Amino acid sequence: MKEILPVLDYTSEEPLYQQLYKYIKNEIETGRLRPDEKLPSIRGISEKTGVSKTTIQTAYDQLMIEGYIYSKLKSGYYVSHIILEEILEDDEREHFSNKHAAEEVPSSEYLKYHDDTSFDFVKWKKCSNHVLTYKTMELLTDAEAQGEQELRRGIAKYVYQSRGVYCKAEDIVVGAGVQQIMVMLCVIFKKLEKESISFENPGFVLSQNIFRDYSYDVTSIDIEENGIDMDILKKTDPDIVYISPSHQFPTGAVMPIAKRMQVLSWAMENEKYIIEDDYDSELRYTGKPVPALKGLDKNDRVIYAGSFSSTLLPSIRISYMVMPEPIKKNYMSMKNNYAQGCSKVDQLTLSRFMKEGYYQKHIRRIRRIYAEKSMLMTSIIKKRYADIMDVVSNSSGLYIILEIKSGKSELEVVEKINIAGIKATSFSDYVRGLKKIRRPMFMLYFFNLDISRFEEITDVIANIIRE
Repeated sequence: MKEILPVLDYTSEEPLYQQLYKYIKNEIETGRLRPDEKLPSIRGISEKTGVSKTTIQTAYDQLMIEGYIYSKLKSGYYVSHIILEEILEDDEREHFSNKHAAEEVPSSEYLKYHDDTSFDFVKWKKCSNHVLTYKTMELLTDAEAQGEQELRRGIAKYVYQSRGVYCKAEDIVVGAGVQQIMVMLCVIFKKLEKESISFENPGFVLSQNIFRDYSYDVTSIDIEENGIDMDILKKTDPDIVYISPSHQFPTGAVMPIAKRMQVLSWAMENEKYIIEDDYDSELRYTGKPVPALKGLDKNDRVIYAGSFSSTLLPSIRISYMVMPEPIKKNYMSMKNNYAQGCSKVDQLTLSRFMKEGYYQKHIRRIRRIYAEKSMLMTSIIKKRYADIMDVVSNSSGLYIILEIKSGKSELEVVEKINIAGIKATSFSDYVRGLKKIRRPMFMLYFFNLDISRFEEITDVIANIIRE
């Protein structure tokens, strides 16, 4: 096994997983990593570099999607021989071709990376063709820095109807992912002399890293069953607090109305700001989606952040934020300093997709599909494997949270589950500081798994937990 020693730039705007992905890809394409050479384990790279296991897993996942590497059950990740055929010398190509003629290369047979029944490519193509046919003059110009106006109008209409957020197109900024939105906010808050921010613990790590990169004083506030701990929030007293009240990531906790009003009162009385990450809020399987905190904000203290990546396709990197007046004023003074990172074609296609009512139908469709998957996976686990694992949360989102009852380490279990081609992440990956997770838990992503193979998949997971 060859060591991987990437040089990562922590000051770059390029995500660390992308830097690691490019480094390994280049090592493979240049032949420094040879076919069937074993790659270091996710845990091994994490221990040597200090990079989180989630970041490394994301890089490995992308390399597997593109065919650069493959996985062997209970063994690890290996360099694929297929990609290298184009760059090897003739004698080497013949050697590896003969070697693999009698050897079947294992693959991640369970993992589809997206449920291909959940997205209507025909409707999306129809909207894209409309843009390419009738919007040619618009496509000859640069994308608007703030985002295409017709998309922003569509978003304003959608968030009002579905999330109870009243706003206008000029209040909205479109970006290529939540991270790009956070970079803009880092700059704006510095202008407002806001330099400290608190995040939920456990919580979304990538946004925390961005604020650290911009030299903010970053602290963590523990999550209770009903959301952020208000006593710690008041004691910590940050300038900004980053929360996901409608579907807390990763616990799935929902903040009740009483606590929402407490957070809003705290922000108003102390001239603080709230970043509301509305992650996966539409994907609630019991009851109706909870209205957004922004809809209750009467004092311009909440910045609302939403994304289409998890509800549409991971490759459609379109996110947005709804700005309160003080943030908007500062954004307008600097918006031309930043080029728009979202494809203009994708923006106009999404606008058409929403205007025709396809997006709303799509949300209803995936809610039914993912609800069925969540309930079936839960039922199988409770019926057959209650002795070794327990379902902790399954009411919303693209994953269920499972507790390991066999005494096995969650890190070991998660690594082996991923090697088997089933996406999972350790719950402790999202915990900062001294907060202790009393139970070993992990998040099992079901959205990209074939529902007809759920019993087989749970057998694989159970065997890993038992062995």
